[in-house]
Amino acid sequence: VSGGVNLATFERGKGKPIVLINGLGASAHDWGPTVERLAERARVITLDNRGAGRSTAPDAPFTLDQLAEDTAAAFAAYGLASANLVGYSMGGMIAQILAARRPELVERLVLMATHVGAQSAIPMSEQARAVFSPDEKLSREQFVRRQYTTFVAPGFVERARDNFEGMMTVRLANLIPLYAWQHQLQAIGLSERRELVRTIRAPTLIVHGRDDPLVRFANGEMLRDLIPGARLVAIEDCGHMLNWEKPAEVVAAIAEFLDV
Repeated sequence: VSGGVNLATFERGKGKPIVLINGLGASAHDWGPTVERLAERARVITLDNRGAGRSTAPDAPFTLDQLAEDTAAAFAAYGLASANLVGYSMGGMIAQILAARRPELVERLVLMATHVGAQSAIPMSEQARAVFSPDEKLSREQFVRRQYTTFVAPGFVERARDNFEGMMTVRLANLIPLYAWQHQLQAIGLSERRELVRTIRAPTLIVHGRDDPLVRFANGEMLRDLIPGARLVAIEDCGHMLNWEKPAEVVAAIAEFLDV
């Protein structure tokens, strides 16, 4: 429980603890093949952000700072004085806040497909913008499918149909309530961390798809330049859905950095 919200958390694997924070509208299950591969190497703890998956959320606005407090509560629930922290997309924004404000908790930090704040971010592509907001003419399934067809790298749907359909099956089975999606989106829009990330002292790896249309690659370069000592790994021929498009390459980069 964190701030009156019941948080669903999950644990698998053994070894060094790694806490994973997922993105906008995603449940813990949306990590897909990436979490399965990491759990072969380490103790992996995932959580449903408030309003997503099995976690509760009142129909009221909240902030990324509150989501960072939720993650800190997960650390406490598992008795973790510190751990490696991996954040994807919105989860990367939450991870930035936790690493800056609670540095004692974060041993090493991995930021995937994320940016430094709503005001500073390089805008999404026109194609991503066109499908980003809900369309009342489309069913929820049609809306989500249109989004993720656009967010992956060009040609991914055709060359990896099974992976794409696996991603869609998981996402559609764990759809976040629309009001909670809107609250998460509002929280992203109100957060600016350009100066905050300069204070991060945890060793930091940034992993970003070269062809990401939603959080464009230049955002990863910006993070690398702002966080002292940060290193950037580009995943080629990859869009925003790193965990499904290139799980082997993503896990290889994370495992090397975290030494697991």
